[in-house]
Amino acid sequence: TGDFGILSKEKCPCGRTLPLLSLEGRPIEYIDLPGNKKVHVFELFSILYQYEAIKMFQIVQDSLHKIRVLIVPTEKWNEDLAVKIKSFFYAHLPGIKKVDVDMVPFISADPEKKRKILIKNI
Repeated sequence: TGDFGILSKEKCPCGRTLPLLSLEGRPIEYIDLPGNKKVHVFELFSILYQYEAIKMFQIVQDSLHKIRVLIVPTEKWNEDLAVKIKSFFYAHLPGIKKVDVDMVPFISADPEKKRKILIKNI
């Protein structure tokens, strides 16, 4: 169905200690890289979902060589996280020459009320 799940670090309000699973329904999306290579956007989620300082995010591919990561930060955000995110993206996206991490106040949903994780402008 295109759905995916990620283990959450949050604790269940009921007090149980079993891990929580966060599910999202999305079509399979890939970031295009030079040389006709592709990277599943899911491979990039781990760095973004692990920080409590990130309320929401969106990845924007402006060209085969440029990625923007839009972040709606929480009060826990600090600029060291931007450096970590950039390093992670450069390491996992060979051929990408520019990664920008931009703070935004909100990320809009599409007409179906789903927030797109990846926007491709190429």
